[in-house]
Amino acid sequence: MLVVFYPLGQAEEKEAPLASPVEEAAPKSDANAGAKDPTGQATEERNIRIQFDGVPYSDALQRFSQMAKKPLIVESPVQGTLTFYDPVPYTYREALDVLNIILSMKGVALVETGRYLQLSKLENIKKLPLKVVRGGDASGDVRPGQIVTVVVQLQHLDAAEVSAAASSLLSNAGSIAPMTQGKGLIITDRLESIKRVQDLLSEIDVGADAERVMKTHLLKHSSGLVVAELINKTFGKASAPKRLKYNDKTKRYDSFDPEPSTYVTAVYDEASRTMVLFGPTEQVDLASDLLLQFEVGDGRAGEVKIFQPSKVDADDLADMI
Repeated sequence: MLVVFYPLGQAEEKEAPLASPVEEAAPKSDANAGAKDPTGQATEERNIRIQFDGVPYSDALQRFSQMAKKPLIVESPVQGTLTFYDPVPYTYREALDVLNIILSMKGVALVETGRYLQLSKLENIKKLPLKVVRGGDASGDVRPGQIVTVVVQLQHLDAAEVSAAASSLLSNAGSIAPMTQGKGLIITDRLESIKRVQDLLSEIDVGADAERVMKTHLLKHSSGLVVAELINKTFGKASAPKRLKYNDKTKRYDSFDPEPSTYVTAVYDEASRTMVLFGPTEQVDLASDLLLQFEVGDGRAGEVKIFQPSKVDADDLADMI
């Protein structure tokens, strides 16, 4: 007989009454005290096991809501049965994140709204009263797998353009929209996915305002890390001319890094297998053409070498080869 979501120490019988764990089940120490949810229930105790074998989703969710002591509101019922077994016990928050990973495959998510648990369709998540995090600050009790809304400020990038390009980096629970006023984005997704987008934007949101474009490519065959390195060497910072400024004191020209608007930045997001290109329109188009050359067949392009001829025209040399 298989029992699911039972407190540690409870008898493993299907018809056993729901009982709270005895006090001796966890030593009384600060390490086990943990945080508390709005109901006052200790949420950091590992007293929930996820062990299902062909159990209807409705029964599994109802059982979880009983263990969490939170009433369940079902906006969109889930069809089918759930099979998942893990002998390791979870905390309430860990169990909620694991369930949401499973439920996302069904197009729904379980969200905390006050003292309730609400089962909603993914497209309706952004309409719920989610926790708002400014700038991705997770200094509070926000979990990496928790669905939140984050306001991301931009310095130089166009919010509408970035919003369209970055949508492919989000999970199926995510949404992104430009702010109607100011330069920023409103992103709703799991915090870990939002942080990936923020890390990527921090790589390209540099330099003075200039006409630059952002393109994304979903890679199917080629190695993203190899192609990103190739593009950055060919069209990136190393290929752009340095800025020179005359110094009246030394009576010579000082050298500075190139303007970001003169070269392409390629960043690869391994989780979504997405390559992001950002830079001048013409160079981004050339970098895109180069990338597509590696997306032919099974992507086994072998070793790549870059040559910069000094005496022969590059086009003539390419035709000769």
